Amino acid sequence: MKYLVIDSDFIELSKFQKDLSKLFLEIDENGAIKKELGLSEQNKVIHVFPSTKFKFGKYGIFDLNQFDLSSLEDDITYEEFNEYWNKLSE
Repeated sequence: MKYLVIDSDFIELSKFQKDLSKLFLEIDENGAIKKELGLSEQNKVIHVFPSTKFKFGKYGIFDLNQFDLSSLEDDITYEEFNEYWNKLSE
């Protein structure tokens, strides 16, 4: 698994969802997205994939992409990602 943080300095995330400014990604060993957690500039959770609580919870922003894991390094640890996921996706 790889754990990435994408912010609006890297790509304009608000074109995917209004007010989205930061996206935490969990990527499996095949390069597929398993989880996404999106925050607004106010650090409010506005996107969770997969989820039944959020408007677009059935759809990930990058869920149709395949990532080359050999070119990626973790931005955060597994523990940090799960701390955010458990705390913010409730």
